[in-house]
Amino acid sequence: MRAELKQDLLAMGKAFARDIGACAAFIALLTLADWIAR
Repeated sequence: MRAELKQDLLAMGKAFARDIGACAAFIALLTLADWIAR
């Protein structure tokens, strides 16, 4: 595998993981807010 391609895949993987993390944090926050509101 070429180094440039490897770097691109790594960058994409990191961005994807960050998006998933942000999504999970948002859902957790909504769930927490809903739980507190009860």
